[in-house]
Amino acid sequence: MSELKVYPALLLLGHALRELRIKHDVSLRTMARRLGFNPSILSAWETGLRRPPAEALGYILGHLRVRPPAYRLLVQIHEQGDRLNCVERLAPDTPSLEPAYEQLAARKFEWAPHSVPKFLRTPDYIRAELQCRDVPSDDIDQAIFAQQVREIDRPKHFPSVILVSEAAWPSDTDLPRLENVTAGIVPTSTSEPGTIDAFTIYETDSGFATVVLRHEHARIYLGDPEIVKGYRSAFDRLQREVSR
Repeated sequence: MSELKVYPALLLLGHALRELRIKHDVSLRTMARRLGFNPSILSAWETGLRRPPAEALGYILGHLRVRPPAYRLLVQIHEQGDRLNCVERLAPDTPSLEPAYEQLAARKFEWAPHSVPKFLRTPDYIRAELQCRDVPSDDIDQAIFAQQVREIDRPKHFPSVILVSEAAWPSDTDLPRLENVTAGIVPTSTSEPGTIDAFTIYETDSGFATVVLRHEHARIYLGDPEIVKGYRSAFDRLQREVSR
């Protein structure tokens, strides 16, 4: 049996097209009829199973009146549709497509060696961190409120395992207890050189798995099965260190 492969760009592009269509309150069959597409083909494009021709993508984005920044982003993603790995360039006023994985994922595994993920930042953690920087109390209260809003918006439909390095997490603060989240602290001395950089693995119920690497101006999505397997093995090794 051949190993199941995921093309991250097609998965992201399909999700974006579906969300745009739903946002405009247009059914799949209505959209297909208006643009002269077969509904089953349009469905395959939206699920990331097939890559739409560039001309068809232009028709869809034009029909949905997609704004220029998002239009350019989706075209860039489409250009990488036949690759197991793809790069998403981040630009001002253009949201990242990574939130699509938050909607598609069935499981999430995150390694955070240098900074604490936003959803793990408790009010006590935020207060202690900002007080060390002499931040005014009003600004601290606003930061805590923003964190509480993020927790409300956090997808809770799938389980997540988040590992934080001992160096990143303050020793006098307890890990929070969050719905569907398992968090652990990895001793700094056990972090191997090959796993020191941060990464997130998203898995779907369909068997797809993608590694996401975050940089200041880009997101890198790795769908090559061998690469994903290596990152998952690294995560498992780090997770075993938590219980020691």
